[in-house]
This record gives sequence, structure tokens and C-alpha cells, in this order.
Amino acid sequence: MARKSLVFFHLSFVLISLLLFLVSAFFIKQLDIFGLPLIFTFTLLLELLLLVVFLYNLVFLLEEPFKIIASILSSAWKGIRKNKYVVKLERRYPTIFDWYLRRLSINRPDGLILTTGVVISFFSFIGFLEIIEDLIFKEVLISIDQRIINLIPNIRTSHLTNFFSFITFLVNAQTLIVLTFLVLIVFFIRKQTFAAILFGLALFLEQLLALVVKYLVGRVRPEQTLSLLAEPGFSFPSGHALSATVLFGIVAYYLFKTFSSHISRLLIILGYVITVFLVAASRVYLGVHYPTDVLASILLGTTLFGLFITFSEIQLKHHVFKNFEQTASNALALIIPPFLIIWSALLSPFFIQIRTITPSSNLKTIQSISSQTLATFPAKYSETLTGQPMEPISFVYVGSENAIKTLFLSHGWYMADPPTLSNTIKTYGVGFQSRQYLTAPVTPSYLDAKPQDEAFEKPTEINKLEQRHHTRIWRTNLVLPGGTKIWVATASFDIGIKLTSTLKIPTHQIDPNIDAEREYIIRSLGIENPSYIQVVEPQLGKNASGDPFFTDGKAAVIKL
Repeated sequence: MARKSLVFFHLSFVLISLLLFLVSAFFIKQLDIFGLPLIFTFTLLLELLLLVVFLYNLVFLLEEPFKIIASILSSAWKGIRKNKYVVKLERRYPTIFDWYLRRLSINRPDGLILTTGVVISFFSFIGFLEIIEDLIFKEVLISIDQRIINLIPNIRTSHLTNFFSFITFLVNAQTLIVLTFLVLIVFFIRKQTFAAILFGLALFLEQLLALVVKYLVGRVRPEQTLSLLAEPGFSFPSGHALSATVLFGIVAYYLFKTFSSHISRLLIILGYVITVFLVAASRVYLGVHYPTDVLASILLGTTLFGLFITFSEIQLKHHVFKNFEQTASNALALIIPPFLIIWSALLSPFFIQIRTITPSSNLKTIQSISSQTLATFPAKYSETLTGQPMEPISFVYVGSENAIKTLFLSHGWYMADPPTLSNTIKTYGVGFQSRQYLTAPVTPSYLDAKPQDEAFEKPTEINKLEQRHHTRIWRTNLVLPGGTKIWVATASFDIGIKLTSTLKIPTHQIDPNIDAEREYIIRSLGIENPSYIQVVEPQLGKNASGDPFFTDGKAAVIKL
């Protein structure tokens, strides 16, 4: 009865996690529409955790079927080996057959355990190399890198900065020294010399690899104007994410061996995944690494961690090194996680020094505003997070940022809130309840890989979030003689909520006549007889969610 209850429990976990995994996959697929990094990060973390829960419980459920299948395959293989044709092949190629049998043997140290570990590490390393290839050839993934890192300053809050400062200190040099000291003490108390040597080797290799790869790839860190920390050296890969994957993985491995309870083991795995994920996210949030830096580090770390587990399991089951004892559990390792958390919480404010960011100024003076002078601007279309072009520029503003804010706010417009995690969740909640959120954040759009600097919105007569006028405004590096700044903007009118064509996720639908929205904004701001310049040719296009639009390709010039 207890066995049936346990099976039912794990089966329920499998079905629930699979369902939620598919739901969260919808949001991952709609990256361009829901291009908000914190929502995307949260959804990706949820996806990983659900995948871990699914696989862990699936392994438990398939334990008996796996034994049956393995027994059947073993019997079948014995029969196959007696076949006269197979016997001839084995006599002709004895070395190949012997090598194959040794790779799959569970009774040899160079058998199935080594084969499995090498295969897992191999594919992780291939993934690491593919990211390097993307970096060399400037694939789409790298362009997403730049857009995300440009957007990060817009979503920072003091609470998030304090939280991620604490997280990143978990793998700072000071903490790694303490971690190494604690782990080696635990191993030597338990007389686990082999584990101590293997841990020291893993620590040395991950530090050496991080250093070597940094200088071989030579990727420059994100601009200092985007970074909260003054970090020296190159960006790729992230040493923090690599250390978290390898060293925290070793601690998690020994904790896993300590417990026999399925729930305890599952919680250890989930805790490890969450910690590594948050460390990686902290490096991007603090502006010292690109997303692909930390992704590559996790893949490289998985390669090393996979080899560590492989050799540990071989020693545990086959005692290859007779003079070194390797036990299956280590309860003393329980002291390490809480100690590191307390250590980081107390000391991170002293060692993690947050910088005050000073915006860079790379201004270019033009004599007047015309189609010819705007031709020098590197982008005329807004873009999605993946770089897909959307609406062209509809406005050119000439004046200060305060003048733009005053113009809109004095004519019944509202400034959009920054797309932080709490604001975005609030937006979805209000939208599902068909209520109003006058300063709701807008999905970031990009111009020359930079997110909008400001966004304004105005409600319609129905006074609900599902319908609104809105415009996104970017600061350019162009100024007129005397230093008057030039801004550009796009405009669109959300006419309601629709379901995306592929995955049926709710999102705003725009009025296809974006020129009409341009004219509405001009009237609502009380601007008479504006001048127009031709930015692009008249055309048809689509936005991030696939809504069509048409335009005459002109932009209104507004002098403040």
C-alpha cells in the first residue's frame, strides 16, 4: 500500500510538472512579445525547476520498468552473441567488440558509469563551443545579448540590487576561500582524501579554464555606463557562474548522497538549480556579463561537474584507488549551505561596492533636421528583442527631456512605469481583470539595440488597460548647434486584447493605421501645423505580435 501511495505521489508530480512546463514554455516561445527580462528570467527559472521535478519523478516511476527492460536487453544480447554471424564478426573484430562491451559493463570502473559521464560532459562542452561560435560569427543570440544588457538599467530597483549583490557575493573570491576551507575540513574529518583531492582538482581546473578562455576569446565586458560593479578583465565566460555550477554542485552531490528520502533529494537538486540560476542572473543584472557569458559558463561548469560525479561514483562503487576511502554520505556537509548564506548576508554590503553610473555622451552636431541628416542615424525602425524590425520612426522631437515630459503630462498623458517584475505582474493582473492601470509599463522596443528612454500612454473613453494610445521615445546622439537634443519616437494605438496566432497567448492588438495614431498625438498635444520629413518609403509591416500596419513613412517634427 505504501508503494502504491508513493507511486501515485510521484505520478501526480510528473503530470502536474509536465502541464506547468508546457504552459511556461508558451511564454518562453513568445520572447519577442513578452520581451521583459525579469518576466522572462522568472519564467525560465520556473521552466528549469519544473523540468527537474518532472525528470526526477519520472526516473523514480520508471525504476522498475528500466530494470525489466535492462534484463530483457541483457537476455537478448546474450542470444544475439550466440548468433553465428555475430560470432564471426566478433572473431574478425575482437578489439571493437571488447571495447563496446567494456563501455556498457556495470562491473568495470571504465564501464557504464564512465561512459554515461563522458557523454553528458561531451554534449555540455559541445553546447559551450556552439556559444563561442555564435560569438565569433555574431549570431542572433549575441544581438539579443546587447539588447538585454541595454535594458537592464531600466528595471533596476534598490531592493533587487541589494538582493543580487548578496547572491553574487555567494561566489566572490572571499566566499570561495571560505567554501574551500569548509569543504576540505569536512573531507579530512571524514577521511575522504580522494574527495578532497578531486575537489581541489575541480577548483583548480575551473579557475584555470575561466582564465584561459577569457584571454582566448577576449570579449570586452559591457559598457561601464551599464555596470554597477567595476570588474576588471574580459567578460567571457563568467567565473562566478562557472564556480557556482562546479563547486556548489559538489556540495549538492554530497548532500544528495547524505539523504535517502526522495523529497529531500529533490529539494537539494532544486536548491542547487535555483542557486546557480540566481548567481548567473546576478551577473547580468549587475551589468558585468552578457547573458551568453553566464550560459556558456553553466555549460562549461556542467562539463567539469559531470566528470567530478563520474569519477566519484567510480571510486565509490569500484574502489579504484585502494588507499583512498570514498563513502556514500557526508552529513557534515549540511553545515556548508547555511554558513555561506549567513556569511554572504553579513559581508556582501562591505565587499560589493555598487558604482554610481555616469551616462556617456557621444554627441554629433547636425545643422538642421531633414531626411538627409536623419540618414546618418543608424536605425529608423523599432526592433523586437531578437532584432526583427517593426514600426518606423513617426516623430522627431527637438528639446530637453523635461520639455518632452511637461508637454505630455500637461495634456492628459501618463508616463509609463519601468518594466520591473512587480509592475509587470501588476499589469497582467489588471489586464486579466479588465481594469485600468494608467501608468502600466509597455513592452520594451529597441532602436539600434537600445530600449526606449521614455514611454507615454493615454486612456480611451472605455478607460481600461486593454485599449490605450501610446508612444515610445528614444534619445539620439544628434544635437543641433547650441546643444539642443534630438529625440525620435514611434506611436501605435492598442485597440484591444487578442490571442497570438500560434500559442494563443493574450497580448495587445494595434490599429494598423499607425499614421492615424501619429495625427492623434499631434492633436492631443495641441500642436498646430507641424512639419514632416520622409524617414522611410511608404510601406506595409508587422509588429512583434504579428499585427499588420501601414504608413506613409513620414515623421512629424516637433520643436519644443
